[in-house]
Amino acid sequence: MGNSKNLVQQWFRFARTDLNMAKALLERNEPEMFRGVGFNSQQCAEKAIKGFLTYKKIHFEKIHDIVALSKEVLVVHPELEALLKETAQLTHKENIISASGNLKMNYLCDDERLCSLMS
Repeated sequence: MGNSKNLVQQWFRFARTDLNMAKALLERNEPEMFRGVGFNSQQCAEKAIKGFLTYKKIHFEKIHDIVALSKEVLVVHPELEALLKETAQLTHKENIISASGNLKMNYLCDDERLCSLMS
């Protein structure tokens, strides 16, 4: 259990670091940095989900797709669907944040259930 606990903590520590990097880039308010905000936000969500899955002892493949990882969570915790709807938006082909801070995304989604949540 101790080893598993360390791995969970590591996932969440990495997620926190990615969140802090996204915040720091956003605070710079420089349009050329906004792409990094989206990337680090996606990384944060991915690692947080992996930490949660590890904590719940749910096996997941070595992937970087939040939608696919979210499916694993929803199997045992369907009540998290609304939260995962928001994080699923970070799985994308292109992430563009305008200078005004508006976020536009083109989604990669192969699951009708999760895609319908994003509309």
